[in-house]
Amino acid sequence: MSIETNEINNAELSYGLKEGKLVSINDVEQGLNCECHCPYCEKKLVAKKGDIRKHHFAHYDGDDCHLGQETAIHLLAKDLIAKNKKLMLPASYVKVESKDIGGYSHESSYFEQGKITQLENIEIEAPLEGYQPDLIAVTEDGESIDIEVLVTHAVEQEKAQKQFRSNRLMVEIDLSALSRSSSIDEIEQAVIYEAPRHYINDGKLIIKENMQEELNKKVTTINESHESLNKLAGLRGSVENKYLLMGYKFGGGYSTKYNSHFTVGHLYYTKPVQTHDTGNFTIQASGGVELSQTDADESLISQLKNIELPALVSLRFEPKIISGRKVKMIVTDLLIADNDEHK
Repeated sequence: MSIETNEINNAELSYGLKEGKLVSINDVEQGLNCECHCPYCEKKLVAKKGDIRKHHFAHYDGDDCHLGQETAIHLLAKDLIAKNKKLMLPASYVKVESKDIGGYSHESSYFEQGKITQLENIEIEAPLEGYQPDLIAVTEDGESIDIEVLVTHAVEQEKAQKQFRSNRLMVEIDLSALSRSSSIDEIEQAVIYEAPRHYINDGKLIIKENMQEELNKKVTTINESHESLNKLAGLRGSVENKYLLMGYKFGGGYSTKYNSHFTVGHLYYTKPVQTHDTGNFTIQASGGVELSQTDADESLISQLKNIELPALVSLRFEPKIISGRKVKMIVTDLLIADNDEHK
């Protein structure tokens, strides 16, 4: 929020510099005896302390520069922070995001409530490597902090980038909306507690990197699940070659080992005896068929009761997750071959 131009131009100067220190119009002698200069342009000031208008400073020779009061507020704010040795820190919010291969967004966030901190080792306008903040200090948690007071000019991007590499906190206090005619008490209340403020650098880079790493791990797990489901989808509905169905068995019971009920369904069919070598087994001779068993879904019971066995059938398999990531293929449907094929 910005101050209206006419308020800036018409704001009367309440503070002047005397011997390098900021003083109030109420604390100096009248006229040129005030021995003050403008905080902005440094020209000589005259203290006007009549009975009609509010007491104020004016430039002795020439028009008022209109920027003295803003400069005074800026200087006063820094002095008040150094005097009080405490500051309300803004809240800190960190958020990281990532998308999985399915296009779904995932996020993780961290919030730290704003709090008042005591300040130590306070210095005003202390030069650091590549930049110079309005104040530097150390918080009660032992963190180095740079403090910027915004009256007319916000922290420039170049300065923020240099500061970001310093691994120090930086907070900017926004006094741009503060009335230029505010009293010292009002300025003090605003700069220490109430004025808007935000972090230029909240020092949470490592936290953010760790959060991003953890979120990426979760998304990687989700992606692996997506890939597994895609593989299962590719298997779903696959139909095996025709086999001679010899029998079936379905039933259930109670497992004392697992303290739970269970159901089973099996189909028994013939299939050609193995004819191809495997990685650790070499075929020397083989022929004919062998009886094999496979799991089947209980939804097939009514269909099986109407089949005259043995019967030539095609088996449709689908994946079923049994525990964790373990998957087994079960028969969910069967197709009876033409009678001509069975003969």
